[in-house]
Amino acid sequence: MLHAIHGTLYVSSRERFRVMIRELLDRTPSPLGRLQRALRTFVSDRRRLREVIGHRRDRTSRRRYPLRRHLVTLVIAALLPAVAFAAVIVAMLGAQEHRWAQRGLADTARALASAVDREIESDITTLEALAALPAMDHVHPDAFRTIAERVRRSQNGWETVFLVTPGGEEILSTAASPGAGTLPGLRDRAFLRDIRAGRQRSVSPLVTDPVTGRPGITLAVPVHRDRKLKYVLAAGLRLDTLDALLTEQRLPGDWTGTLIDQDLAIVARSRTPERFVGQRVTPGLAGHLARAREGSFWDTTKDGVPSFGVFTRTRLGDWVLVLAVPAAAVAGASKWLAGVAMGGIGLIGLGVVVALLAAGRIARSVDELTARAEMLGEGAIPDDAPASEVTEVARVGDALRDAALLLQQRARERAAADAALRASEERFRRAFEQGPLGMAIVGEDFRLVRVNARLAEILGYAEDELTKLIFPELTHPADVAKDVDHATRLFRGDIPFYTLEKRLIRRDGSIVWGDLTVTMIRDEEGRVTNALALVQDVTARVRAEDDRRRAEDALREQAEQLEAASRSKDEFLATLSHELRTPLNAVLGWTLMLRQGRLDAAGTLRALDVIERNARAQSQLIEDLLDTSRITTGKLRLEVVRVDVLGVVEAALDAVEPAASARGVQLRRVLDPHAGVVVGDADRLQQIVWNLLTNAIKFTPRGGSVELRVERQAGQVVIVVSDTGIGIAPEVLPFVFERFRQGDTGSTRTHGGLGIGLALVKHLVELHGGSVTAESPGQNRGATFTVRLPEMPQPLALPPGVSQVPVRLNDIRVLVVDDRKDSLEILQHLFDDHGAETRTAMSASEALEILHSWRPDVLVSDIEMPGEDGLSLIRKVRTLPTENGRRLPAVAVTAYANVGHRVRALAAGFDAYVAKPLEPDELLAVVANAVGRLGRM
Repeated sequence: MLHAIHGTLYVSSRERFRVMIRELLDRTPSPLGRLQRALRTFVSDRRRLREVIGHRRDRTSRRRYPLRRHLVTLVIAALLPAVAFAAVIVAMLGAQEHRWAQRGLADTARALASAVDREIESDITTLEALAALPAMDHVHPDAFRTIAERVRRSQNGWETVFLVTPGGEEILSTAASPGAGTLPGLRDRAFLRDIRAGRQRSVSPLVTDPVTGRPGITLAVPVHRDRKLKYVLAAGLRLDTLDALLTEQRLPGDWTGTLIDQDLAIVARSRTPERFVGQRVTPGLAGHLARAREGSFWDTTKDGVPSFGVFTRTRLGDWVLVLAVPAAAVAGASKWLAGVAMGGIGLIGLGVVVALLAAGRIARSVDELTARAEMLGEGAIPDDAPASEVTEVARVGDALRDAALLLQQRARERAAADAALRASEERFRRAFEQGPLGMAIVGEDFRLVRVNARLAEILGYAEDELTKLIFPELTHPADVAKDVDHATRLFRGDIPFYTLEKRLIRRDGSIVWGDLTVTMIRDEEGRVTNALALVQDVTARVRAEDDRRRAEDALREQAEQLEAASRSKDEFLATLSHELRTPLNAVLGWTLMLRQGRLDAAGTLRALDVIERNARAQSQLIEDLLDTSRITTGKLRLEVVRVDVLGVVEAALDAVEPAASARGVQLRRVLDPHAGVVVGDADRLQQIVWNLLTNAIKFTPRGGSVELRVERQAGQVVIVVSDTGIGIAPEVLPFVFERFRQGDTGSTRTHGGLGIGLALVKHLVELHGGSVTAESPGQNRGATFTVRLPEMPQPLALPPGVSQVPVRLNDIRVLVVDDRKDSLEILQHLFDDHGAETRTAMSASEALEILHSWRPDVLVSDIEMPGEDGLSLIRKVRTLPTENGRRLPAVAVTAYANVGHRVRALAAGFDAYVAKPLEPDELLAVVANAVGRLGRM
């Protein structure tokens, strides 16, 4: 593995070296490069000068060598030192390579330590799960030994499982008979000291198993009951498990992984563990471990092999994982770097000699060229070209003389242009600094090169502060991407300008809206170097537009709501009038016929049947309206009891079966006999099922079917009513449970009703802590309504072999609060009958008055009370002084048994929660437990 790492580092090092050299050559200001650029400029000037002058001079020529030849020689000489420099870089990379190898060893050691932590954590988690079992409440030897032995066999490497007291006395063990007393040397074991000191888990150093007598390690967790340390549960772990764990990591053959405990004893080893397990580490390694939690070292292993190693700590037990590699494998990878470096040093000398020779030849020619350039700088015209062996240098000399004439002409032109430029710059400066708009010159790096006073005023900065910022820092995060994209395209030359309305961030953090226009600035060569940004503060306009738009949206939404409400009211009133008048019309008509005596016996029976049916229909409409009013005003109360769901469903089916038969609709039932029991109002639950069935029958044509299915799912009782009727349109489905909403309205609707039946179903279901949903594939494809109610939890059963002891509340003061007198009398009789001293209150305020003069041992309060409920009462009790209320145990009693009500009651300050209908034994046990009497019964 180490050789593979070295190979990878070598390849990457060579690539980095090539990139480094290339960047170095590109950035180095070479005199040769400057000379080439100057030659190109002079040749270009000479060509233009010849066009001006209009003739060519004949020059005497001598034998000259091309500049390329000299440059090639110079480049070759320059590369030789670069090669030597590369050797030095390679040597430096060798050292870096060694550091990377050390880092790779450290990462491997950390991975091994994590594997050990996971193994130990898994075993400790299993022990904690075993300690949390209810069987630990009252330890039964046979039951515990059976469970512990099954767990021991399922865990890899567990030697034994034993249970002891905090003092070290053995209770149970999978490898010994119970009642053995204090195990030898167990009382002062490290894991017992850790647990007694309050630690939640303990991993011992290498010890002898107190049960089997074999070496190993001990894992231990506390067993708490009633917030006290009752037992210590421990497991002995064989060392071969850790040896196998290190072996499974597949380390290279000459690598050694060693696991060391907190006493610096070897616990596991990947190579020849049988020779060294139990021995202490070498003194050199011990010194390194004492100085740091992680690190590296050079040392000789227990095998006698000089090695390089790294060590790291595990999270559990403060153990150390050491990974050692033979020193020869670490040092051998860098030997080739020394050879490369030595060859590079030899090339340096040769390169210097050759470079000096070539540079001297070029330097003489450049000196002559420099002398003529100085003449040109003083305004003189060179007489002739320098006598140089470099052809290009001689041609430059000719170009210098020609350029002198051209420069004289350009000097005159430049003077005039400079004057015009200064005037233009002055005009631009005044416009820039005094302009009414914010202005800034922006560089390619998005930095504000120059800003005017108006922009500084808009942004709340000083001008010099703005020039230290880039414009994305002044732009709202939501607008940065768009602005940067436009600016990037502008600097690339893709667009000449762009406009943008964006948010700017002032120095104080406030937002300013700006209308931004940005245009490019080009240099003499046509390249885009900067940009000119114009910013107009349009915050007032944007805010005015936003206010206007919000006002328009609010007015439009309000108008739509008012229109919908008005339409819904008109439709409901029309429907109500129709639904109330229709039965009255039939009643009045048949009544007149009866009064006139024009009906025979059969007609009279029919008339009475029609009158009774329409009167009942009208009564049901009025009852639905009253229920809706009660729900709206919060006056609908439930008579909550234990309700068998199947009985309610059967009663509702019996009630609607005649209507289904009359309409020719098949009524099918799929009832789970174990559907369960819920807490609720039996009449209201029957009303829910009756409404859903009646609704399904009404909207199902003759020959269709309606199915009622009842089942239990995940602690809930599920009631499903599905039909093959006309279905529900997708646009109506979201509003099907709203009051006064119907799928068909107006004078042409085919089905009667006020549109409040499903709304009543939804409210009643929610009052029972449940939920109702509606589904339909579409029109004429049927509909399905699903009601989910929380199942009443089953009473807790006592463990086998434990008898139920009658609860006594002798000398216990109980304050009972409930707004119903009959409930108070029942609870007072119950508590008095079991020895308690009971006082009652019918409101929260009355209970608080009693608390000021009488100190109870426990408070039992209903939650649903008019005026001020039980939640408000317990919050006020918890604010009373400590001796009156803050430590007073409190039990909530309510008809609502869902999880949400339970959470709200406990969060408000109650210590326990009991659902109605009350089980007397359960309530007495909860009260006794709240005052700490249950454990002493």
